[in-house]
Amino acid sequence: EMSCLSMELGGHDCEFVEDVPDHLLCIVCLGAFKDPHLLSCCGKKVCHLCITRIKNEGQPCPHCREPAFNTMLDKDFNRQVLNLQVYCSKKDDGCNWKGDLRRLDAHLENVCLYVEVTCKWNCGFKLSRQHIGIHEEDECPLRPPEVKLTRKVMKMEERLVKLETVCKDQKQEIAKLKEELEGEKEKNQGDKKALEEKLEKQKKEFVEVITKSKEERERGFQDTKQQIEESRTEINVLRAHVKKESDETMASIKEETAALKKMNDELTERLRSNFKILQEKREAMKEEIKQDLAKLNDTSNANFATKLSVRRIQDILERMSRHGIKVPDWQQPVPVPALTDVVPCQFTMFHFNMHKSGQKTWYSPPFFNEPGGYKFCLRVDSNGMLEGKATHLSVWVYVMRGLHDEALKWPFTGKVTVQLLNWKGDRGHIQNIIAFDDQAGDKVRQRVTAGECAATGRGSSRFVAHEALLYNQERNTVFVKDECLCFKILKIDIS
Repeated sequence: EMSCLSMELGGHDCEFVEDVPDHLLCIVCLGAFKDPHLLSCCGKKVCHLCITRIKNEGQPCPHCREPAFNTMLDKDFNRQVLNLQVYCSKKDDGCNWKGDLRRLDAHLENVCLYVEVTCKWNCGFKLSRQHIGIHEEDECPLRPPEVKLTRKVMKMEERLVKLETVCKDQKQEIAKLKEELEGEKEKNQGDKKALEEKLEKQKKEFVEVITKSKEERERGFQDTKQQIEESRTEINVLRAHVKKESDETMASIKEETAALKKMNDELTERLRSNFKILQEKREAMKEEIKQDLAKLNDTSNANFATKLSVRRIQDILERMSRHGIKVPDWQQPVPVPALTDVVPCQFTMFHFNMHKSGQKTWYSPPFFNEPGGYKFCLRVDSNGMLEGKATHLSVWVYVMRGLHDEALKWPFTGKVTVQLLNWKGDRGHIQNIIAFDDQAGDKVRQRVTAGECAATGRGSSRFVAHEALLYNQERNTVFVKDECLCFKILKIDIS
């Protein structure tokens, strides 16, 4: 669809149902022709208003630029334009009319309900044609008295017709109700008679049932009385039998109780004797462990830890097992290199709640991938860092300065496998593989030349959520025991 240009430019000011063909468009205003005139110089058509304005301004032909030319109305083209289908100019207000362009003016002047018209009583009030009638008949202060009177008479006649219609409907309804009432009355008379006959019949049947039920109850009472007497006899026999069985059972229970009590006393005495022996052995083992710990803490014998053999540790653990102290498999001593902080090795973090509430950082002792190899340490933020702040445990691995760094290849490239061990057994550990690769950047992998360790580590800010550290019955896991966490460096792979 398209809208014509303004009347000021000469073309039709209306909305066409379909696009106007190009040969019916004015070359000046580019709208649909209004009174198209044929130019004598070049044969082109132009709106009458457009060509008149050009002539008045002394301009040449808008197409061929001929200064002198004549014009005449092209009736054929004008007829084609007037046959085009258009919408009503009040389409946006709600008018649905569409038709030939030639009929648009007549529609707007006489038919369209959305065109604004002036009150015929010359009061100056303007309103759409569909609403002006109400104003002219009921509201206009200048309307003639006969119009006012005629309007009142019409309203009264309309009201009278409505009242007559209502009265007629009500009379018909009353007659219909009377007919229905008579029918109901006759029906009720018949129903009353049928109900009386049915009631009399039911009364007779009820008397017969009552009489028959009384006789049956008398017979049932006698039968029940006889059954009760028989049951009483059986109950007395059963009571005597149960009493006899109960006396025999009680005597047997007393004998078995006496025997069990004697056996319990003997077992108690044996347990006390064995417990005393176990206590003595346990005290001896504790004293031996204290002596070993004293040697470990003695600064004058700093090399004792490395001289203590795995056989010695295993011997201590075997004795602990014999005395009832169970040690999980994952807490058994690792191979000899672990005693020199070479992977695999493990560390225990104490006072977890203190570190968490105080937002303190814990660093593990140093560890190596092999003797004389790369040196690392573990950093643990109990209350989390970055994305894991206040919700997770954060774990990082830092490269440290070692004695043999000159002989190693830098930057360090590899993977460090860190485990948080489950205190409940050798399953359910939390594991994270920390990669020192190109994505980590050189800052965390370069050789440390200032200070003890690198300024930045590599790890996970959300290593494990705080709630996952507590006891989980379904998985049988707990990672915090007596405020202690146990970390294990499982392996270090060098790329």
